[in-house]
Amino acid sequence: MRKIVINSCHGGFRLSEKVIERIAELRGVDANSLYPHFIARDNPDLVRVVEELGEAANTRYSQRR
Repeated sequence: MRKIVINSCHGGFRLSEKVIERIAELRGVDANSLYPHFIARDNPDLVRVVEELGEAANTRYSQRR
C-alpha cells in the first residue's frame, strides 16, 4: 500500500524544519540542499519522517492527523 502525506487543515502544504533536517540526515546531505517544494508527498523518506515525528512534523499552516 502506498502512503501519501496530506495537510488536513485549511492552507498550503508546508514541512517543518524538523522534517527537513531529518530527511537530510537520512539522505546524508546538508538540510540547505533540500528544496521542500520538490519533495513529493508520496516520497518514502517524507512519509517515514512524518510518521516518526508525529505532531512535531506540523507547522502553523499544516497539521498531520
